[in-house]
Amino acid sequence: MRKYISAILLLLSFVSAEAQQKGETFDNAVLRAMLVENVLVPEKVYVQFDNTAYYLNDTIWFKASVTCGNDDRPSDVSRILYVELVSPEGYVVKTEK
Repeated sequence: MRKYISAILLLLSFVSAEAQQKGETFDNAVLRAMLVENVLVPEKVYVQFDNTAYYLNDTIWFKASVTCGNDDRPSDVSRILYVELVSPEGYVVKTEK
């Protein structure tokens, strides 16, 4: 995925440099940004918990899913989801894949 992002950003930098030489308008820059958004579909993460509050030493059960695009289809881009449990002080207490 990083290869695709790098290639697209490199392509956009060439297009941007060429557009500046031609005096491109702001509208064309917006169209290019929309093109990138359509090529790089954002992923969304949904997390479901078994409870709304937990006490000390309670087991937290959760289910997570990663979707892609506006139609919430399962994503095939990201293979691993990293989940961290963070304390109120900001320390990472637990990490799961």
